[in-house]
Amino acid sequence: AGSYVAGMLYWYLDIKHAAHVFRHSNEAPHRTVGVRSIRVPGSVAYRCYYPSEEKLCCRQEGWFYEGVHWFSMGYLNLLTKGYINPDGCVAACLLCIIKFGVYLVPLGWIKVPDLYKDVSIAEPLSNSKQKGYPLIVFSHGLIATGEEHSLVLTEIARHGYVVAALTHQDGSAPRARKEDGSNLWFLLPQDHEVLDQCTDVTCEFPKHTDGDLEFWNNEAVSKFAKFREKQVVRRAKEFNMVKRHILEFGPKEVVDGIDKSRVIAAGFSYGATTAALAAASLPDEYCGAVLWDGWFHIDGIDYPRLVHKHGLQHPSLLVDSSQYGDNH
Repeated sequence: AGSYVAGMLYWYLDIKHAAHVFRHSNEAPHRTVGVRSIRVPGSVAYRCYYPSEEKLCCRQEGWFYEGVHWFSMGYLNLLTKGYINPDGCVAACLLCIIKFGVYLVPLGWIKVPDLYKDVSIAEPLSNSKQKGYPLIVFSHGLIATGEEHSLVLTEIARHGYVVAALTHQDGSAPRARKEDGSNLWFLLPQDHEVLDQCTDVTCEFPKHTDGDLEFWNNEAVSKFAKFREKQVVRRAKEFNMVKRHILEFGPKEVVDGIDKSRVIAAGFSYGATTAALAAASLPDEYCGAVLWDGWFHIDGIDYPRLVHKHGLQHPSLLVDSSQYGDNH
């Protein structure tokens, strides 16, 4: 027991130290960040991060607003795909075990530094020429959620940005909560039924993303590539819905603090693909793009094809790792 307590304490302090180093790696104009959980009616949920100066210890937020146990259950479902019904009794028992287990490790109870739920938004700095904060709409990668990026998005907000980070409901997240409270689990496009048949999610994918029937009828193009092309169009639609929702129906004090002329599309990996397509599809609604480790080639196909055909129409920052270095 003593070794366990010592080990967990060391792990906890190590995580806190890493977050503290990241937090103080550079000076930011705002001390704290507020966060609110919002849902587009009939569609996706997203988290809104914004600069604040308010600090309430009882409202400090963690990485995952529904808990680490649900996040972990999504990955467990991937590992046991086809063996356990994720909505069945066995899965419910496993969820209880996971829920208990995560509170024995720091990830279950550590908080994101300087992130507080439902606090007030800060006024733009008096020495700033900005008439409001720029808005960044952020899309997560494949087999991921928007919550995983909480630490980075919090730091971005501290530097004077409002960030809307969604969790997609297209089957690309390990698990997403639908509006009716049910779960949407990750879709494996290698599964025959996902590629060839209509599920409750894939039925909503566009039949063809454009009029290029030569591409869609080309048997040399894999079903997997066609699936991803349709899926990323669905993701871009959700991305644009979040942008419009926060600007029109978001919390009033947050909306009033946004400079609507400066909206930036951003994302990581599959999310960078999504952000690029969203910005290319609606060039008048974005002023720039930030794309981390973008996934722009699949099975020998350049995609999304609209982006490769017309290019990005805005100033864009592409951040690549060595693994993705040949993608652009």
